[in-house]
Amino acid sequence: MPHSPPRVLVVGSGGAGVAAALEASRHGAEVTLLESSDHLGGATAMSGGVIFAAGTETQKKAGVHDTREELIAYYTAICQWTVSLKLLETIVDGCRDLIPWLEDLGVVFRPEDLYVAGTEMNARGHIPSGDTGGRGPAGGAAIIHAIVRAFDERKVVVHTNTRITGITIPTKTKSPQTKTNGDTSTSPATDGSDGSTNTSSNGDTDTIELRSEDGRVFQGDSVIIASGGFGASLSKLSQYYPDAVKHEGWTWYIGPATNQGDGLDLGTTVGGTVVNVNNGGVNATPNFIQDVDLYKPGWLLYLNTQGERFVNELAPYTFLGPTVVNQPGSRYWGVFDTRALTYATDHPPNTDPYGLGFKMRSNWEAETLHREIASGRIIQASSLAELARLTGMPPESVEYTVSKWNRDVVNDKDKDPEYGKESAEMWPLDSPPYYAADVRSHQVGITYAGLRVDHAARLLDRFGRPIPHFYAAGEVVGGLEKSIYPGGGYAIGAALLFGRIAGENAASETKGDSPS
Repeated sequence: MPHSPPRVLVVGSGGAGVAAALEASRHGAEVTLLESSDHLGGATAMSGGVIFAAGTETQKKAGVHDTREELIAYYTAICQWTVSLKLLETIVDGCRDLIPWLEDLGVVFRPEDLYVAGTEMNARGHIPSGDTGGRGPAGGAAIIHAIVRAFDERKVVVHTNTRITGITIPTKTKSPQTKTNGDTSTSPATDGSDGSTNTSSNGDTDTIELRSEDGRVFQGDSVIIASGGFGASLSKLSQYYPDAVKHEGWTWYIGPATNQGDGLDLGTTVGGTVVNVNNGGVNATPNFIQDVDLYKPGWLLYLNTQGERFVNELAPYTFLGPTVVNQPGSRYWGVFDTRALTYATDHPPNTDPYGLGFKMRSNWEAETLHREIASGRIIQASSLAELARLTGMPPESVEYTVSKWNRDVVNDKDKDPEYGKESAEMWPLDSPPYYAADVRSHQVGITYAGLRVDHAARLLDRFGRPIPHFYAAGEVVGGLEKSIYPGGGYAIGAALLFGRIAGENAASETKGDSPS
């Protein structure tokens, strides 16, 4: 017999987890929210909290004409026709409706803050503001605080410092692919990730039991996996995103240290499957500092190991990551001269061009550049030929590339004719000494590999069949994008949306209603 009221276990408390907890409780469930860290918020609380949406009232107030059809077409193209139309329609319609839902909770979206967050022409980036409750630096924390503030403490019980490492499931809940390695050790790996999730089955009860690392047991009727990605686990990155760990000793993750991929272990243990392997958002920097460094100065030239330009250096970071990964050695040289170094002293790079509220540092600030020149990490040369020799690039290629750039930037001051680069910081590279910084793809921003779900946030097995009473939402989900990030706010919006969907459906399924 189903338990009354239904009991929903939510693993993870980022945007997806707290949205799931709130919606499940609003639909009559008793919710237990399990968070592995000592605070709520996950990666969402560390973010700007932007929601990527079309057809909103906020856009209309700003005079932006946009439609769901335009956004669906954009997503379809940017995802290379690999994501199901039903999923994309769910995301587009649901993220539009997220804006008033969050506004009802106290989050503010000002029309004047809208910005072009992707590679399209319409302003779809909705920047949130409001009380952060001390949960983080910007709008993402405001979203988390607003949702958590709406919890009914009688219906949502929160447990922090609770890492889930084991599960017991009713036999009738099992997918044909469910693993039942009940004797499997779950000791953390050396980099902090679990080797597997301890699993057993119980045919005598309808109850699902989750077990924490310290031996506590939590019982429920449905489980929502919302534990984030796996960027903080080197072993999981090696398994599911090997392109991110090509450069030993360079890789680091901008998100929470608790994003160890526990949800992948939990989901695959009950029969779920991981899709979109070896895709994600990885940023290329010289790794002088560990900070989110997405926006580069216009005076840089990017030369690959063959001494050739290969991209518009100011292209959106969503495109630059995959582009750099596909260059020889997944690296390039950031080349500049003394004029640029002098300019950087009085003109530091703008690390927050959209006003999201972050105080981020740049690898390309003058103080950092001078320090790294002195240390030898930035190569200095009196001529381009010497620079090529010291970096290993072909001298004739470097000299040709730079001479072409110098001609182009004199003849076409407003726009680079080769790659369309536009910046007030473009000028000939002809003021020795010359400098080159080794730049590699290594900074993991988001992982795309994850559990396969349907439009109802139901966890699917490898044949695409829903696994009863199991749902997933947030970065732990895969298959919502391909290799290129659609735009700022896509992940946050999808996480909140599928969290809401999972919460409602988990509560309803336990009461006997099937998700549609």
